[in-house]
Amino acid sequence: MTLLASIHSFSLLLAIGASFGLWRLALTSPAAQRLYWLLTGMLVLLGALLGARIAYVLEHLHYYGLYPQEIVQFWQGGLAWEGALAGGLLCVLLAARLWQWDFWPLCDHLVVMLLPLSLATWLACLLEGSAYGIALPQDTWWGIRVLDETGIAALRSPVQPLAALSLLVFLGLAEVLLRKSTRPGFRSSVSLLIFSLDMLLF
Repeated sequence: MTLLASIHSFSLLLAIGASFGLWRLALTSPAAQRLYWLLTGMLVLLGALLGARIAYVLEHLHYYGLYPQEIVQFWQGGLAWEGALAGGLLCVLLAARLWQWDFWPLCDHLVVMLLPLSLATWLACLLEGSAYGIALPQDTWWGIRVLDETGIAALRSPVQPLAALSLLVFLGLAEVLLRKSTRPGFRSSVSLLIFSLDMLLF
């Protein structure tokens, strides 16, 4: 088995989303500070990953109490978006202390990573059979055939593609409309609100 074949597609798509997020961060950063921004972006991504895993383990504490060796095996799946958001924000606070930067302008600059990472997450869920919609009757024209967590394909409501599309539209629109906003924290607050509403809805 090749290395590429052994890589879980969910992890691969998340890595692609994170890479695009860091690339966008680099493009929007001053050349003299680009290294600091990339280090900050990687710190926030690490915090989001750890937070997502911790939250998932806490949500399934009975299972991980029986199999504690699987707690660190995050590549097997099991991440919670609430924990990712909390862990990412905690690391933004840490970065603000480390670099002596103001918190809200820091959030406004880092928020460019949110769109590619969240899109990659929903697409990864579609491929891996996570966060799928309810099963539908076989003659439902608007349903899509997707895998569930057991690997069985069934006609379901198109939760993952609709969630990705709504993020692309609304987060993308927010980026365009708020690009020139000078109010500290406004751009990042609106973006995080859109992201959170999308996650809660879908």
